[in-house]
Amino acid sequence: MRTLPILLLFALLASACAPAAAATAAPTQAPSNSDAMVEMARSDLAARVGVAPDSVSVVAVESVDWPDASLGCPQLGVLYIQVVSPGLRVTLQSGAQTYDYHTDLAGRVVLCPAGGPPAATPLPAETEVPYSY
Repeated sequence: MRTLPILLLFALLASACAPAAAATAAPTQAPSNSDAMVEMARSDLAARVGVAPDSVSVVAVESVDWPDASLGCPQLGVLYIQVVSPGLRVTLQSGAQTYDYHTDLAGRVVLCPAGGPPAATPLPAETEVPYSY
């Protein structure tokens, strides 16, 4: 009788170790709140670059399924729940620069940096003495 809980535990661990899939295109029909999500992204970009929201152009909007809660834009040192997150990839333009926003359908809008996740910042050592064995 103890084998069933152990088998369930192994199955859970095996599924957690499976590689995460890349964002995949969802059906072409955009979700009903996609306009609101695009407007949130436009307003955020306008505030960041200091322009009126009307001067931010929408280049593309694509429905996607993000492989986890990072929405395809993970930050170093942050753990994300491993659950498929439907959302949008919104490409905006202000001036000559384009910007990539990722959203979920619950209202989260994330600006993804052009170069990927930020570089790691090393933590200061607690002691100046090197390790010895």
